[in-house]
Amino acid sequence: TAVTYAGGWNVSCNGASDGAIDLTVGGGTPGYSYTWSNGAVTEDINSLPAGTYSVNITDANGCTNTQTITLTEPPVLNASTTAVTYAGGWNVSCNGASDGAIDLTVGGGTPGYSYAWNNGATTEDLSGLTAGTYYVTITDANGCTNTQTITLTEPPVLTASTTAVTYAGGWNVSCNGANDGAIDLTVGGGTPGYSYAWNNGATTEDITSLPAGTYSVNITDANGCTNTQTITLTEPPVLTASTTAVTYAGGWNVSCNGASDGAIDLTVSGGTTGYNYTWSNGATTEDLSGLTAGTYSVTITDANGCTNTQTITLTEPPVLNASTTAVTYAGGWNVSCNGASDGAIDLTVSGGTPGYSYVWNNGATTEDLSGLTAGTYSVTV
Repeated sequence: TAVTYAGGWNVSCNGASDGAIDLTVGGGTPGYSYTWSNGAVTEDINSLPAGTYSVNITDANGCTNTQTITLTEPPVLNASTTAVTYAGGWNVSCNGASDGAIDLTVGGGTPGYSYAWNNGATTEDLSGLTAGTYYVTITDANGCTNTQTITLTEPPVLTASTTAVTYAGGWNVSCNGANDGAIDLTVGGGTPGYSYAWNNGATTEDITSLPAGTYSVNITDANGCTNTQTITLTEPPVLTASTTAVTYAGGWNVSCNGASDGAIDLTVSGGTTGYNYTWSNGATTEDLSGLTAGTYSVTITDANGCTNTQTITLTEPPVLNASTTAVTYAGGWNVSCNGASDGAIDLTVSGGTPGYSYVWNNGATTEDLSGLTAGTYSVTV
């Protein structure tokens, strides 16, 4: 008879040498001798591999008996592992994820398998795994073993970065209220086949024609891994401007009718400094002087081409008018008698800016004169 292991095998594991044959002899004349086919001469034999064994038994009188027995062994204990595969050929969907799974297939040996994984698991198959190397020792009902190793891969980290177009002054939009911002999104890692969901509804990688504001994008790769980026586009303050004119007595911006002493002070702020000025009279300076009365307009352009137009009208007083009349005596004379001093001049003034002063060539400073002798009189008003 042969030793029998679990499964009915006479050798525990395929290729093992732990078979044993127990030979029982009776009758004849004791004083038996044994000749086994493997060269053994003992009654019983052990440490045997699978195979067919025969023995010739001879008793003390040379009587013989031959026995044959075949020791069986199980098939080879075999195993294989396969891992779940995600888009891109990775075994874990996203870098750092725990969705890897290993399917272990076992055959041969003697069923009644047990499993010892290097992560402590004792089930045949594994799931919820991170990337890494896993190995398992499979033991069958007779203690035969097989070890399998498999490495689960993961994609690189899904990375993303954003940059915005920059205008003069460091702004991301050229002018206050403009829509010329643009964002360049750069994506790497993960598993290509990216999709984009911007908070303004865009689904392209890069976006343009944007006003100032905060933009965020959710990037999703082919395996559903995500990365969120946020960027704020800035804009300059509103380009503002104001004009003031020199004011003379009477509230006029030019002192005298037809004069050229008007001046405009232009004040500009906001936008992006580095202003240019284009006046309707061809001037390109910020402020103007030496101006006649009239309407002046200026277009201010900042470093990014933003514009503001201002208009101002310079006023002037009416023409300063004056007239003189003299007292007239009989005969049409302005002095009654030769050598007399009873002449008089009535001066009438209008226009200009009231608050008149008078300088007569005879030294008088009143508007009208009297007690005059004949002669020529002039006055500056």
